[in-house]
Amino acid sequence: MEIEVGMMVERPVAETFQAFDSAKAQITWMGSLVEVEMDPSTPWGKGARFTQTHVEAGMRQVFQGEMLDYVRNQRLLLKLVHNDLSLVTEVLLVDLGERTQVQQRSKIELHSTALKIVKGMVRGAIEQRFTEDLQRLKTLLEND
Repeated sequence: MEIEVGMMVERPVAETFQAFDSAKAQITWMGSLVEVEMDPSTPWGKGARFTQTHVEAGMRQVFQGEMLDYVRNQRLLLKLVHNDLSLVTEVLLVDLGERTQVQQRSKIELHSTALKIVKGMVRGAIEQRFTEDLQRLKTLLEND
């Protein structure tokens, strides 16, 4: 399944990118993300590996992550893997001067039978989470 969300942020692209530029910075605006552990053998950027811990509806979920591509102020491509699902997310930032268009596209593969049965609900919940996260990012950046 694929999910695409986007938002206009009233900040220059360099400021907007800072919110994506480290796994730890993402904790400030990603609602379910509570912990990030970087693999010390891989610096942040293309090839970086990390572990993200999310808490959603009281459930703790741990994802193994890898940065597949990284272009400062333009693009991130991340892969996250969990027992129940995996996703590849591309974040594109379009420089519009004092504004930035943020576009997030995710391809999600469900592994567990239970999630496949309720695929529509899962899709809706993930899309809502992504939309809320981008709104939180927008608010954080524009009120800074």
